[in-house]
Order: sequence, then C-alpha cells, then structure tokens
Amino acid sequence: MPPPSAALGPFDSTAVRFGCAVLIACYAWLILSFWAQGNGPGDFSVFWAAGRLALAGKAAAAYDWASIKQFQPAESRVANFCYPPFFLLALVPFALFPFVAAAAIWLGTNLIAYLAAMRAILPGRTATLAALAAPTVLFNFIDGQNGLLTAGLLGAGLALLDTRPAVAGAMIGMLAYKPQFGILLPLFLAATGRWRVFGSAALTVAGLAGISLALFGSDALAAFAHAMSTANAAYLQHGETRQADVLGWDELASVYGMLRALGAGAGAAWTLHIAIAAAAALAALRIAAGNASDALKAAMVATAALIVTPYSEVNDLAIASVATAFLVRDGLANRLRGWEAAALAGVFVLPLSYVVLPAVGSSGSSHRAWLIGPLCCGLLVAAIAWRLTGRLNTAPASLKKDAEHFL
Repeated sequence: MPPPSAALGPFDSTAVRFGCAVLIACYAWLILSFWAQGNGPGDFSVFWAAGRLALAGKAAAAYDWASIKQFQPAESRVANFCYPPFFLLALVPFALFPFVAAAAIWLGTNLIAYLAAMRAILPGRTATLAALAAPTVLFNFIDGQNGLLTAGLLGAGLALLDTRPAVAGAMIGMLAYKPQFGILLPLFLAATGRWRVFGSAALTVAGLAGISLALFGSDALAAFAHAMSTANAAYLQHGETRQADVLGWDELASVYGMLRALGAGAGAAWTLHIAIAAAAALAALRIAAGNASDALKAAMVATAALIVTPYSEVNDLAIASVATAFLVRDGLANRLRGWEAAALAGVFVLPLSYVVLPAVGSSGSSHRAWLIGPLCCGLLVAAIAWRLTGRLNTAPASLKKDAEHFL
C-alpha cells in the first residue's frame, strides 16, 4: 500500500518544503529592502486615500483622480480608485491609522484571509508553505494590492459551499468588490443547485450596497459609474502609451492584454477574447453540471474567472493558486500523474518571471504579465481536461482514507 503522500507525488517532499522556505525568506528580504528604500506599497496609497476621503465625508471625491492623488502619501503610477462604493466600508478602518501602519495591517489581513482559504482547501503543512511561497504573495506585498483578498474570498467561498453555505455565500457576495472575477459565480451556483449559497451571496451584495448608499449617498454611486468608464479608456484602450496614470497592455495578465501587447487592434482583440472567455465560461458551467468531483468543478470555475476578465494583473494570479490547490486536492483521491505535477509546478513558477525578466531586461517592457497570465490559465485548463478524460485510475478507498488523514 503506497503512503498517503504518494497521491501528491513530488509535491509532498522535504525538497519542496525547503524550496518554499527559501522563497519565503527571499520574499521577506525583498519586501523589507523595498520598504527600507522608501518604496512603500504605492497601490495601497490609493486605497488609504480613498478611505480618508470617505472618512471625511467626501466619498464621491475618491473617484476623482486629481482629488485622490492629493491625498496619496506614496507615489503610485495608477492613481485612480474604481471600486464599488461598498469597498469603502472596508477601507475606512484602515484610514484611521498612519499610512505605514495601515499598509502593514492591510497586508497582514489580506494574507490571513488568503492562507485561511488555502488551508480550507488543503490544510497540510506543505500546502501552507507553498501558498506562502507563491510569487503573487510577493507582488501583493510590494504593491500593496488586494489580489490575496480576492483569492481568499473566492477560495473560501468555493471550499465552504457544502459545509457552511451561508458563510460561502457571504464570501462570494463580498467578492463583488471586484466584480470582474465574480461574473461566473451566480451561474455556477445555479448550475450546481446551491440555492442557499446563491441567496446568501445576493443578500450580502444587497446589504453592502444598501449600507454604502445610506452612508455615502448616491453621488458616490454616480462617481463610481463615471470612474469605470474612465478606467476602461485608460487601461483597455490606451495601454500602449504607458503614461503615468495608464497601465500598459503588457501588464494585463489576460488574453486581451496579450493580443494588444502583440499588436492586435481593439476589434480583433475583443473578438478573440470574448470567444475564448465564452468557451471557458461554457466549459466551467458544463463541468459544474456534470459528474466531476467538486474539487475539479471549483478548479475550473476559478480558472475560468481568470480567463473571462480582460482586466487582471499579476497580483490577481493568486486566484491561480486557488485553482491549483483544488487540483491537488483532487489528486489526493485520484492521484496526480507526472505531467500533471509538472503543469501545476509551471503555474507556480511562471509568475516568478515577472520579477526575473526585468532584472535581466533593458526596459520595463520585459514585464510579461500578458504572457504569464494566459500561460498559467492554459496549463490549468490542460490539467483539468486531462483529469476529466477518465484515463486516470481511481484510487482505492483505503488510499482515500489515508489521504484524508494526511490532510
């Protein structure tokens, strides 16, 4: 009888744990060095400034680029705030603290949410170290971004669907702060008949919207709608300019970003992106309605969430860690074969090139988010498709029991 760790193959080993520990130590050194040089988490300064404006009763001003820039304590190339008004409810408490303290608390809170979700999927020691060693942890800490929070909400929502449906729905509802990653979730819940989760998510969104409307007024909602239009023009239409307040297309980790970075026109890029997004969405819903394991269903819907949106950055690839964890979880029951392990290792390692390439390149254009994102999604889809072919031998009940004990 093979040991429980055989289900995970090379993933559960001393070498993997040592490698993860080395990466975590390197990340800590890089983050401390970055902050010590005065390069604080610039993107968090946008969140902090928005919270300060809301705290001062000027929530609508958070959506004005000129106004929010005046409140920013640190330089950030992307200076606008284009999140739904209810996200301000989460930011106001951080605005009560000085910037550096607020940034540390923010990042610590995001990391806790991410790790809690990852442990809900795979609570083993190796899995926890791997989650901490994921390159997106480094990206989020350097930029002060919210990718770990997004992954935490999505991962927890998917992991708790059947055990705590009300909590799962609340997590999925709160994910509406970044709606581009939640488009598929209502359809997924409907396809799997999880109406308690669906109802909890709907009530959460409605409640948050109602509270923010009562506190911040309709002006903030109108300002948000205008900011979304402005952000679309800046990030999706003019990415070639790489101006101070414009994100370059090569920094979009999406199919659309890849096509624009490679020189495709807007029409061609949108057409192909929508076609691929629709295919991914339909595949996720078809798998959700079928007989695949719950882990594979969750892995596919998480992967499809990344594929569908045209706007994502490397910090958002923390969602790929969620999909990977669900695939490994499925592997505990049905074994991971060699190439599957290699594909998932590729999903883990590829984002490191985002920091390696600029170090050896001659310009900022060596940031290849446009390549990293689609490649990671492609590897995840390939691994999911392979597991769905039925060519894998189902593990015996005794191994499944041992695997549960291992977790």
